[in-house]
Amino acid sequence: PAPGSKEKTQRLMDMCDMIVATGSQNNVHRAQTAGTPSVAVGAGNVAVIVDETANLADAAEKIRASKTFDNATSCSSENAVVVVDAVRDAFIAAIARAGGAVVDDEPAIVGALWRDGHLNTQVIAQDADKMIAALGLEGQVPQGTEYIVVPTSGIGSEHPLSGEKLSRVLALYSARDFDEAVAMTRKIQLHQGAGHSVGLHTTDNDRPVLLAKAIPTSRVIVNQAHTFATGGAFT
Repeated sequence: PAPGSKEKTQRLMDMCDMIVATGSQNNVHRAQTAGTPSVAVGAGNVAVIVDETANLADAAEKIRASKTFDNATSCSSENAVVVVDAVRDAFIAAIARAGGAVVDDEPAIVGALWRDGHLNTQVIAQDADKMIAALGLEGQVPQGTEYIVVPTSGIGSEHPLSGEKLSRVLALYSARDFDEAVAMTRKIQLHQGAGHSVGLHTTDNDRPVLLAKAIPTSRVIVNQAHTFATGGAFT
């Protein structure tokens, strides 16, 4: 009964038969140290492929809706999009129409987003206007920009944009073809986010299974807004 508290929650976890926990690291730690069998979550860092057969306008709008929900703090928020070269320019145009702004200055964004090795609290979990100001992008992106897209190619610990960003910042990777897109997505997931979920925008009915077999993931979300779909809202 209300009001809830950490004490009541801890007591409930101590007494129940099984815990399914999500949320913060503290929530998960409490669940896994309660002495009760538990299932919990890991890091997100969702990567989504947009292939040459995709409905680009639909993909761009769904990515916008998902990426901006709750200021991109969900573990299911897209952190990277891997687009096939054949549709890269057209997809960037679709992104722009759907509220995304491409900022081709990786060093500046990385420098503003990470301070002393930690995510900048002035950028993460912020509304678009506050995030844009904190990144020093005022006057450099169109009015009404809802999130920014940063072209990059590096993956791994030396390339922060390949990890989870907890902000309205999306890394953009380019792949020669679908096979290379799958390989890049696998590499991103092995760096961070393995076991969570990946996404795919396509009209090729065979490709979701190919992706599922190639990636160590729990779910492949196909032609949907990722954050909502992993939560069960299959819209």
